[in-house]
Amino acid sequence: MGSNRVRIFMLGLFLAVGAIVACGGSAEPTAAPVAAVATTAPVATTAPAAATAVPVAAATKVPAVASAKPAGELTIATRNLRSGAGTPMFCTAGCAETIYLSGVNETLTGVKAGPGGPLDPQNIGQLAESWTIADDLSYMDFKLVKDVPFHSSNGVDYGVMTAADVAFSYNNANAARNVDSIHGQAGDFAPFIGEVVAVDDLNVRMNFTLMYSAMPLRYIGPFYQSAAIVSKKAFDELGADGMREVFTGTGPYKFIEWRKSEILETEAVDSHWRRTASIKSVKIRDIPEAATRVAMLETGEAAIATDIPFKDIVRLQKGGKFKLNRDNGYSVEISIFLAGNYWSTVHPQKGTELERPRIDKPWIGFFDDPESMERAKKVRHALAMSYDREAINDSILEGLGEPNYLNQISIKQDGWMDKWEIPFDPEGARALLKEAGYEPGSFTIDMWIGPGGTRVELGEAVAGFWLKELGLETNLDRITYTKYRPGLVQRTTNTFFMSGGDEGKTGFPVHWPKGMQGSAITDGGWGPGFEDPWYSQHFFKMNKEPDAVKRMAMTEEYFDHVLDVMLQPGVVELPWHPFYNTEAIASWEEHPSMNGNIGGVNSIETIVLK
Repeated sequence: MGSNRVRIFMLGLFLAVGAIVACGGSAEPTAAPVAAVATTAPVATTAPAAATAVPVAAATKVPAVASAKPAGELTIATRNLRSGAGTPMFCTAGCAETIYLSGVNETLTGVKAGPGGPLDPQNIGQLAESWTIADDLSYMDFKLVKDVPFHSSNGVDYGVMTAADVAFSYNNANAARNVDSIHGQAGDFAPFIGEVVAVDDLNVRMNFTLMYSAMPLRYIGPFYQSAAIVSKKAFDELGADGMREVFTGTGPYKFIEWRKSEILETEAVDSHWRRTASIKSVKIRDIPEAATRVAMLETGEAAIATDIPFKDIVRLQKGGKFKLNRDNGYSVEISIFLAGNYWSTVHPQKGTELERPRIDKPWIGFFDDPESMERAKKVRHALAMSYDREAINDSILEGLGEPNYLNQISIKQDGWMDKWEIPFDPEGARALLKEAGYEPGSFTIDMWIGPGGTRVELGEAVAGFWLKELGLETNLDRITYTKYRPGLVQRTTNTFFMSGGDEGKTGFPVHWPKGMQGSAITDGGWGPGFEDPWYSQHFFKMNKEPDAVKRMAMTEEYFDHVLDVMLQPGVVELPWHPFYNTEAIASWEEHPSMNGNIGGVNSIETIVLK
């Protein structure tokens, strides 16, 4: 790829990160290059001499927003408030995102809506005021904002943020740099991000093992899943275990208290370097029962509530007092990952052998046994054909969502093809079961649906269809995700996983390289309960292709395969927006986000109370 072509590609990557495909349709991607080229260039482990770099989306320091002294209190009623940890390596799924969504921490870049709205997001400066990428795509350099002070929950002054803090935050979280990390993105960072190196106090280099075209929005800012920047000095003084209970950050809110499954309390930082919040105290409360969250909203005990049943959304919106904040642009494609089909035997990057279990279940095929693979595929297709998606959308989502057929694509996105629609065909499903050697009611299914929320209703609905149409009983697992997740990481679970997964977000571009989810690329980190070697091969092929038209053809090839193997059939597309009291909140400017933690709440520092 020539230097000029790289420059064109990089401008497209960071200014628009491809033609983001919005719900309701947008223009087809042009042929301008927007996907990264995989590089085999050696990754530096120390700061090398500067290479020719391409300036991209340079951002100036954002001046602090003038405001009166913070005052007042805000209560947010949410669910699934998991445990917190101040040490990156111990900040597991949920914690890893909540610490910056709550405003305690910040990330290298921010994000804002582009000309196309929240589904056209763009990276903007936050802790990094500008950034460049090397011509050979082997590293990315960030110039940091000067004199950004840390605050801490133990009251110790850890000074100002430097490049050493950024390097530590990523390296300590990244499983490729720290094998003991259980950070929420430990396995996601590992295939792509090498060592992050402090060049000097205000310049940091992020070396790439492989440049991933989705990286700027996925892993560097708050649009999806990033690393929050914490103090290395605190780690040096306290150690990994000592820092667990000490939260250091640079965000507009400082940590007061975090009790797992109970409350996260924060307090505004006076004269914050970027934007001083108007609300003094924020309490994010974990309320498992949906009825209680609704009651808190109606009585005024909470000004914001998340994961509200759709029947209540329809009812509460009628009066005009309560409103969904749709600024985040977030919808999730709830799907059923048919766990246990672990077909990978070799790591697609490292070439090392992988040990995977052989689990004897009707939907699980053995990759070295073609007859087994075919029987199991028929069972999976039967399961996918035997629940009525439109009926589920109408009855549970009050028609506010959409039927979903395949994870990672919405029927409203450009690129969707009717051939991928899965028919509701119970008779055909029963015939497939019989062809596979199974009679109705001849086996049971285990499916994780979590402890509460709309997903429980969706799981119960699907289980009801399986019982009615196929005579199959389903054991619905309602343990917390924290307890279920280890089986996904270790590739041992055969309990179905009802989720959007990492990539089932409608705001993700259709033509982002596909196949990482469901492959062994993230071995050691999160997986959806299955691995298909074809997925990883396709991901690397797509990630190399700079031509958008060819990449869209690869997207079609991907979903043809997804439909065939039927490892991740969809259920519904679920809008994921927080609900708030317009009589309590005067204004609230959320940033685009495909992150569902805190029920889709973000940008708390922008909230102004009446």
